[in-house]
Amino acid sequence: MKEALAIVSRIFVFLSNFGIVMLNLHFAGMEGQGIISLLNTGILLCATLSAFIGGGAIIYLLPRSNASKIIGPSVVWTIISAAITAAILFVLGTPAAGHAVLLGLLQSIFIIHQMFLLGQNRAIAYQWMILFQGLMSVSLTWFFYSISQSPSFSDYIMALYFSFAATNIFGFYLTKDVWKKWKMGNTLSNAKPLWQYGKYTQAGNILHLANQRSYLFLLEKSSIEGTLLAGVFSVLLYIGEGLWSVAKSLSAIQGAAISQNEDHDEHRSLTKKYLMVSMIATAVGTGIFLLLPDSWLDRFLDGKTAMVTHAFYFIIPGILLNTSTIILAHYFSGKGFHRFNAYSALAGVVTTIALAPWFISQWGLTGGAAALSISFAVQTIVQWIYYFKAIREVNQRSV
Repeated sequence: MKEALAIVSRIFVFLSNFGIVMLNLHFAGMEGQGIISLLNTGILLCATLSAFIGGGAIIYLLPRSNASKIIGPSVVWTIISAAITAAILFVLGTPAAGHAVLLGLLQSIFIIHQMFLLGQNRAIAYQWMILFQGLMSVSLTWFFYSISQSPSFSDYIMALYFSFAATNIFGFYLTKDVWKKWKMGNTLSNAKPLWQYGKYTQAGNILHLANQRSYLFLLEKSSIEGTLLAGVFSVLLYIGEGLWSVAKSLSAIQGAAISQNEDHDEHRSLTKKYLMVSMIATAVGTGIFLLLPDSWLDRFLDGKTAMVTHAFYFIIPGILLNTSTIILAHYFSGKGFHRFNAYSALAGVVTTIALAPWFISQWGLTGGAAALSISFAVQTIVQWIYYFKAIREVNQRSV
């Protein structure tokens, strides 16, 4: 039941995000979508930084610790991480940086709700929260665009404020039993175990985020049409997110299930099953996308279908490989091997730094797509090496 709901909710989220992209392209154009993609990167940066103390560590620690020791440090750090994000975005000159920080703060809080639900092994409630967020985002984006006399990306920003606020209200309702235990005392000392478990997890997440989203900034700075290229690349990333829907839905259940017990054989069996299902789903979804006629896509992609489909061929290997990355990453997180995620993501970032600027300067959008695929390949190879290392470590502990 929970696996089916997880897959349905992720597919719904993809369709919602796809609908939002189409609305953005229709009302704000491809360049507006480029600005929006940079805004969303700022939001993701804030949310990712906030989880250094909190985030996935909550899933692992909530069954093993008093909730009152987790809430305070998590909330305080979300505020600090928002300030850090603000400094980074203003230095980078990111469009709408102030909005990105405030929205990132709101997203960080509803992610805390989600981590509480997974830490309590309430996977179904977690999926309902994801469904609610997807519904609010797409419906409010349509609403604000439709009532605007002069539609622009600012209408999308307003929709995000309302949808994030609504999601937080729903999240507080679902997790009210945890929030009732909030005590601010000893916030600093209570932050230590969260930092201990979260530092490698979030180092890996932020490196993975940098590996994907840095291409938007590189493309945006590459030419006069840089904002347009960033918009097209963001569409590719949205397509990738859709094709990863099954992997992401199953991995959330996988990570929570692995953290709840010490049955190592069950953990490996679950990982293998979810990996096989996810890879098949991604491959089938990729094939379906390739079969879509350009005439159908042109209605949504503002005449840039040829650019998207051509670059898509170069990003296909990366999409397939990242499916594996998602499942293996949650195996590591559930087992407490957070450092392996950080090391493998670092390998991907190093590859991006070495290849992406030159690839983009030579081949533009397709060069960026090819470089991303290569960086994902390196990351995946390193992950598999650590996966077998993790199995050896677990077997040694069991002896």
